[in-house]
Amino acid sequence: MDGAYVRSFLHIDARDLKFSDTADGWKTSTFDVAAVAFGNNGLPVDHVQTTYTIKSKGPTFDAMLKNGFVYVLMLPIKKPGVYQYRVALRDSANGKIGTASQVIGIPDLTKL
Repeated sequence: MDGAYVRSFLHIDARDLKFSDTADGWKTSTFDVAAVAFGNNGLPVDHVQTTYTIKSKGPTFDAMLKNGFVYVLMLPIKKPGVYQYRVALRDSANGKIGTASQVIGIPDLTKL
């Protein structure tokens, strides 16, 4: 990835996701993730969205239910500045939604 970007580590409580069983014993869940950076005028300046399917089974699945898991999201930012950063996750199966937001500062990397 060229240029500046925000790398977000989203901790997801797996108990809030709906998992389906596959014929070979795997548990799967699909969710949508969207992130938007808003400028100081309140308009969106950069965004990313994706759909992800997680697959697990056995002790790994049990640990994921107990501890949750971390999803890594990358959002390219074209210009330095201060942004309001918002992230949303939606479970595709049950429609549950989770959100987070934070004010972030992106430095001018050309001046380093």
